[in-house]
Amino acid sequence: MSAPNKESEKSGSDWIELVTGRIGKITALVGAIGGLLLLILTQIDKIQNEAVRVGLYSPRPCVEVNADDVVFPKTVKYSEWDDMRIRLKGRNNCNRPLGLYVTFVRRTASEPRFILRVPHEELPECRGKAPLQEPKCWDPKKPVAIGKGNWEWATLPPPLSQLSDPRLIETISVTWEVRDYDEPTKPPIAVGSVPIEVTYETGKP
Repeated sequence: MSAPNKESEKSGSDWIELVTGRIGKITALVGAIGGLLLLILTQIDKIQNEAVRVGLYSPRPCVEVNADDVVFPKTVKYSEWDDMRIRLKGRNNCNRPLGLYVTFVRRTASEPRFILRVPHEELPECRGKAPLQEPKCWDPKKPVAIGKGNWEWATLPPPLSQLSDPRLIETISVTWEVRDYDEPTKPPIAVGSVPIEVTYETGKP
C-alpha cells in the first residue's frame, strides 16, 4: 500500500509546483505590465511633447469656442439695448481657471448713426480710436470655468450711442472677438460679425 501512497504524494507535489510556478509567472507578468504603465504615465508629458514636435499629434487648444456658439438677439429695442445679453458656450480643455472677455469694433463707416462704446472708456488706457485688447476696458469674467469641461456664459453688450436721428428700424453690424483674459496679446479664440435690428418705439428716442 505504500507504493500507491508515494505515487499519490508525488502527483500532488507536482501539481502544487505546477500551480505555484504558473502563479509566479503571472505575478511577474502583472508586475512587468504595471511597471510599464507606471513608466508611461510618468513620461507621458515628454512623450506627448515629442509627438507634437515631430507632427504626430496635435493637442486640443485650452479653450474652444465656435462662432456659432456666440449668440446675439436678432432684434432689440433701443431703450432695452443695455439689458440684453450675449450668450456664449464652449469647452475648457485645461485645468487652469478660465477667464474670458469680448471686444467689439466700435464703429464702421457704413453705419454713421451709431457707435459702440468701450464699457470702461473713462480709464486712461481705454481711450483713443485704436482697437483695444486690454481686458479691463471691457467686461471680463474670471473664472468662467474651473477645470476641464463645457461652460456657458452670458455677458453684457457694449454701450450703444446714437449719433444722428434714427429710422424706426436700423440694422447694425456688430463685429466681436472672444479673447483669453490671461493672454490678451494672443490671437482671439473666436471672431464673428452679426446683424442686429434696433427698433424704436414711436415718439421715443
